[in-house]
Amino acid sequence: MSRGFPVDKQSKDRSYQTPPAIRDAAASYFPGGVIPLDPFTSADNPMRALDWCHPEGADGYLLPWHAVGGVFVNPPYGRPAIEKIGLEAAEGCEMVALLPVNRNETSYFQRLILERARVVCWIRRRVAFIRPSTGERASGNPYTSALWGFNVDVGRFVRAFGRLGVCTSLQVVAPTPTDLVEW
Repeated sequence: MSRGFPVDKQSKDRSYQTPPAIRDAAASYFPGGVIPLDPFTSADNPMRALDWCHPEGADGYLLPWHAVGGVFVNPPYGRPAIEKIGLEAAEGCEMVALLPVNRNETSYFQRLILERARVVCWIRRRVAFIRPSTGERASGNPYTSALWGFNVDVGRFVRAFGRLGVCTSLQVVAPTPTDLVEW
């Protein structure tokens, strides 16, 4: 994650990186053990993706992810990232997204993530992201995270991420209604 709209608006550092255990699991999902695209990594490309973006370069929001052949994304958290993930999933992008699960009550999260993901890995602990300035694990993440698979091979997803937590396949039985009841 490199910039943008963090879930925790109090966070001063918005550049936390994906920890090695998740990076390695993500790489193992993709053929050849290499992530084709990480549209929100930092300049030193800690995810070791074949193609990547960062704040000083191309804008990850503007890239057509679905044209690349596979994406891992640990985005700057917030609605713009969820909207981009949902758009790319609808275009058939094979993607694994690391997201917090504390926004699953919002209509946009339900419509763009829950309705489009095929499988999810409920990570067994709070993710300790890496501080790029020190390379150390950052403690105190207040949110639970999950890895969401869009247009993925479910068996390969489970083999890659099953060691990180419980994986469940998703089947939407009733899409988000357009006339949601207000509380």
